[in-house]
Parts: sequence; structure tokens; C-alpha cells
Amino acid sequence: MFFPYLAGTLALHDDRVVIVQAGRTVCFQLQGQSQEGLYQLLSLLDGSRSVGELQQSEYATALSGLIERLAAQHLLEEMPQAEADLLSALAQLADSQLASIAIPSSANPAVLYGLAIEHYHLLSRSGYFLSPILGWQGLGQVRYAVSELYQRSTAQADAVLIALNAIDISRTNLEQALPLPETAALVNGLSFWAKAEPVFFLCAWYVLIAQICKSFKTYLAAGRQLTLASRFLDPLNTLAQIELAEHQQGLISRAFEQLSVESTERSHFEQQIYLLSELYAQFQMAIQRHYDAAHTLLRSHRWPRFCDRVLLKR
Repeated sequence: MFFPYLAGTLALHDDRVVIVQAGRTVCFQLQGQSQEGLYQLLSLLDGSRSVGELQQSEYATALSGLIERLAAQHLLEEMPQAEADLLSALAQLADSQLASIAIPSSANPAVLYGLAIEHYHLLSRSGYFLSPILGWQGLGQVRYAVSELYQRSTAQADAVLIALNAIDISRTNLEQALPLPETAALVNGLSFWAKAEPVFFLCAWYVLIAQICKSFKTYLAAGRQLTLASRFLDPLNTLAQIELAEHQQGLISRAFEQLSVESTERSHFEQQIYLLSELYAQFQMAIQRHYDAAHTLLRSHRWPRFCDRVLLKR
């Protein structure tokens, strides 16, 4: 089974879609497709889907002939099926573990505010668990992927901050506030895996990218039903865009080209994914439980008077 992925770096430059490959830069066009649309199509070729899956997707017509053109220009390679299957299997395993978590269309806006606050705490600390991977020697594609993931996480944290600014919470406020213990546990778990089991960490982040996207997609739908301010909701759309999540997952898929996973490691990874799923489940449930009952949005032991200023409007 063929799992195609781009043999180069995809980018938008001066309103043109370019694929940067060692020693050359190729400008790519497709009749009837805008540059943004073409970029999204090419982002699908990340090694996580087989040709059969792509042909059965909603993009089948647009992708018709595109794969052959890319292959003819040596811009397409094949993701080893074992690695592609591993990432897909772990993602499906996490889905089954987390399926029982009900994300409510809560009547309390504080839960949506809390979701943003705790994800800011998570994403703004991405350096804790992404930077250790940059120390790997001789794995250029892995370091490139992690560097791109760090930039993406930083951009998402900034987007969440813009949303929180709309409800009068600043960066300084957040730096002085404490994350929930479950948020700290998730950050600590990811940091441990990044240092002790970096290959599994990449699998874990691959899984979390999809889970974060699903959470925000559901919560944002609830926020629109509650008619929350668009100044709060709109910046969060970037965390709910499936195409952007799949692009990040594609970076990890390509990094796996340089990695080999033994059968014993695969079994170990499957066991570890249960722990990751439990950490993320506790993270989600803590947000619902704490912010649904909280009288203030920000937690702090050192600045209690400030926390009292950020009162919830019931």
C-alpha cells in the first residue's frame, strides 16, 4: 500500500506555492485551484494516508492526476507502511480510550474560557518538551519537524492569548496564574517522554495534535450557540482547523522516515498510549469540573487580590 508524502518542504511564498527540495525550489500550480486551496491539497500528502484513502476522500477529484505529476518531478516519496501504520494505530487507540469523555455544550461560558486558559498554559510551555528533541544528532528531518512544531505551538499560544485579551486577561496575568494540577501533569509527562523516550514522544504529540483540534472544534461550536463574543472565538479557530492539525501530523510522519521502530517498541508504545490518554482525559475533565464551579478564572496563591478582579459573570 502506497502512503505518499512530499519529498520537500511546502511553503507559500509571494502568493505562490513552492516546494523546497535539496538544491532546488519548485513553484507549483494546478488549474482551477487557488494557491491556498493547492496548499491545503498538498498538505494532505503527509504520509499518513494511503492512495486508496485519498481517492475516497472529498478531495479525490482535485487530487486526480496531482500525485502522478508530483511523482514525475521526483517530488513524491513513500512513507514506509510500518511507521505510517504505527502512528495511525496509536491515534485510533487514543480515540477509543477518549471516546467516553463527554465534551458538553456547556451553558457556562467559564468552561470555554478555562479551556483557552489551560491550553495557553500547555502550548506556552511547549519548549519544555520540544526542545530536548533538538539535541538529537544526525537526524536533520526530525530536528526540522520539531522546529516547525515549536513555531506552530508558539503561534497557537499567541492566538489563544489574543482570544483571552478579549476578556481582559493579559500575558502578565497568565504568567502570574497557576495552571491546573492536571495541566502541569500533562506538561510533565510530555517533558519526561521527550527526554527519556523521544520516539514515543513524537507519537504522543501526533496523537495530542488531533485531540486538541477535536476539543476546540466541539467547544467553539458550543461557544457560538452561547453567542460568545467573536473577538474571543475567532482567534481560537486556528486550533480547530483540521488542515493545520494534519499539516503538523505530516511533519511527524516525515520525521519517522529517519526512525525505525522495533516490534518490541511498538508493543511498549501501545501500553504508553494508555497513560497518555489517561493524562489527557484527566486534563479535559479537570477543565470542566474546575471552571464550571469556579468563581474566578485565574488561580494564584501569590496574587489572590488580582484573581478576585477577574470575576465570572454568571
